[in-house]
Amino acid sequence: MIGSAMQSLIHILKNNVKTPLLLSTIVLLSKFISFDSHASLLDKIVAIHNDEIFTQSQVQRIIDTLDARLNLSPQVYTSKNLSLKDAVNVLVNTRLIRGRLSSMGFIITDDQVELQIKQTESRHQISRNALIDFLKSKNINFDEYFELTREAIEFNIFIGKVIDPLISISDQDIKNEYYRKHKDNRTLAFRYNLISFSSKSVDRLNPHVLDELIKTQNIDELDNLSSNDFSVNIIGDVTEDGLSKQIKDILKGVDEGGFSNPNRLQGEFISFYIRKKDLVESEAYLREKNAIREHLYLKQFQTVVNSWYERESSKNFIKSFI
Repeated sequence: MIGSAMQSLIHILKNNVKTPLLLSTIVLLSKFISFDSHASLLDKIVAIHNDEIFTQSQVQRIIDTLDARLNLSPQVYTSKNLSLKDAVNVLVNTRLIRGRLSSMGFIITDDQVELQIKQTESRHQISRNALIDFLKSKNINFDEYFELTREAIEFNIFIGKVIDPLISISDQDIKNEYYRKHKDNRTLAFRYNLISFSSKSVDRLNPHVLDELIKTQNIDELDNLSSNDFSVNIIGDVTEDGLSKQIKDILKGVDEGGFSNPNRLQGEFISFYIRKKDLVESEAYLREKNAIREHLYLKQFQTVVNSWYERESSKNFIKSFI
């Protein structure tokens, strides 16, 4: 009866969330409604996600066993310190993930979780009793471990099916990061494909205007745009050996697909557009490529995940009383 009454209250709250009286009522009832005939105090309700209630003891349990959770489910539990509010956020986020996966047809059953646990036991060559003893030493019971395993499986699917498609890292991103990382390395040598724009007036070399020309004109016909006060020269492929020190210095800090700042050369201003920029000797780059890709992925990852949580939260009824 109590459970049914509480669900009714949640339904009322969801449909009248802006009513202060109802908010006060739900908080007050959360302190005094009892589960049994002895009228023992009910845990304080600290948050609601759709039709699910989170209690203070449930959230406090996460904080009390955080060290074990960091080791057993590092995908989900990533911070060494959690406040009550942080712990509520973790609980809500796991439900947001579960809801999205369910809508996509991915429902992690008890059998799948049991299979994963058995594989873990086999990999570490331990029995179920030994596993339970280990969990006890970490202040975690088997039921909690079972659900932690479910959450970890769900999180891995979530990353692969939902987050990874939102992260884009191109080879050019990797090259640009490599160049920035080694910008002071004098041993780097580049091969360029260049187009130069020159004029006696620096205003004619506005990068936004030049970028529009690149996007809208056939590049191989850009030199047809040359006039008395504006000149386009399609230089093509050239190594640094074929460039003056001044031009090499100008190009060094510009990424592929970018324009150099206008510089005065031989009585006029000139800006270079870099169509291609490659290392002449790229063995060092190839050795670092995967590590740089991982670095860029991690830089994007948390931002993308946090944005996803924010968007998904707006589609759910979530109320915190902390």
